[in-house]
Amino acid sequence: MKRSFRLLAWALLVGPVACATAVADTDAGDDPYSAQDSGYPHADAANPVADSTAPPAPDAAGVPDSAVPPVDSGGPTKDAAPVGDGGACSASGILAKFDFTGEPGNQVSTAAASAVAGLTAGAISRSSKLTGNAGVNSMNSNNWSISAQIDLTKYLMFIVTPDPKCKLDLSSASIDTKTSALGPAVAAIATSADSFVTLTKFVPGNGISSVPLSVVAATGPVEVRVYGYAAIDVSGTMRAQNTLSVSGTLK
Repeated sequence: MKRSFRLLAWALLVGPVACATAVADTDAGDDPYSAQDSGYPHADAANPVADSTAPPAPDAAGVPDSAVPPVDSGGPTKDAAPVGDGGACSASGILAKFDFTGEPGNQVSTAAASAVAGLTAGAISRSSKLTGNAGVNSMNSNNWSISAQIDLTKYLMFIVTPDPKCKLDLSSASIDTKTSALGPAVAAIATSADSFVTLTKFVPGNGISSVPLSVVAATGPVEVRVYGYAAIDVSGTMRAQNTLSVSGTLK
């Protein structure tokens, strides 16, 4: 009886310890990724492991950074204000001017000294029927017509051209002329606006002359010609000197 009681007490005492030991061994063997397995990405609350395959984090607006298009620094930039025409089609008074200061007289042509915005002024030159002659600060010529009738092939000329969006009125020309003793006694100005039909005469050699012009709402090139005739001899000269200009309105 006493022996049986001792065996039962021993069994009750040893049994729980053996069971505890068996459970601990089984847990350790069931863990396929031991703490020493550095090849597996373990994460705990203190050391989270980032997933490199996860989508990029959204920005403050909730749009992923990768969805925001890059700034194109090479694209066109917007000016502070549109570039305008600088006042083209809005001018009155002297529209184009020539300055003969320093010219030898027998030069082939003289470029315009100035023209308003919206107007192009070509160089002044002589027709092929005239001959250049020396004369400081001028464009000087001989071989003018000795007839009392104008010779339409002998003239000085220049062309003014408005921008396509502009309309040109020419109301007058201002020209400073000088003639030799044998030079033309009569001069005239005409324009291509009426195919040089209207000839406005003036007396050359008396300094500056203001000559009326009748060009209205021209939208293309206008040629201006200065004729001289009724010379005493073909060796006589007439020159445009100092300045020559045309006035009117550009609108």
